[in-house]
Amino acid sequence: MSIPSLTHIFGKKQLWYLATVCGFAIGFTTGLDVLKPSHPWSGPWLEMIFWAFPAGGAGFGMGFGQWILIRRVYKNAFLWIPATTIGVIAITGGALLLTLVISAFFGESLSAFFRNFADWFVPWVKLLTIISPVAIILGAILQWLMLRYFTKSQSLKGFLRVSAGWISAFILLFIMFGLVGNLVQTRNDILNLLAPIVSTIPSGLIFAYSTIDIIKNSMSESRSL
Repeated sequence: MSIPSLTHIFGKKQLWYLATVCGFAIGFTTGLDVLKPSHPWSGPWLEMIFWAFPAGGAGFGMGFGQWILIRRVYKNAFLWIPATTIGVIAITGGALLLTLVISAFFGESLSAFFRNFADWFVPWVKLLTIISPVAIILGAILQWLMLRYFTKSQSLKGFLRVSAGWISAFILLFIMFGLVGNLVQTRNDILNLLAPIVSTIPSGLIFAYSTIDIIKNSMSESRSL
């Protein structure tokens, strides 16, 4: 008796959700772990780019996990990985830049960390006001372009869905990371490892839903996973 393939066990949609959530969680957690031996960092520029490690890890992990499922279906499927990685880094950086812009105008409402950076970026605050939303939407644009390239059927409605998914996923990620981080204040290594993983699950599900169109095309032409 032959061993059933993963697509027969879970189904295409279930595998897409599983690959997205696991890839995002593993990549994000790995990126955070890279930071441990590097702290404390000094200098404003170095402190400003620390977020690129977990963001890049999350983007690469999610893109790689999804690529595994589409690599035998679409030509040039490998482009999905850099598009997703760059997109996650861009939207994370854009969100932090937006936080700095808000801090520049409402400094008392944010932490001292962001207030200090806002003071440092004051000469550039007008430019950042323009760059921030562009960076935030760049991730959604890159994945939507990839969806359009692969499926040949993406419309404005599809772009709006991907954009809403990306933005809401990151808002939820920041909220969850803060909530879980406050709840799990312990030196237990296992709990500290589980905290970021749990924080990424809701966002991973949203990312999977917003890009589910890519697997609606038949995968019957591909070999079993």
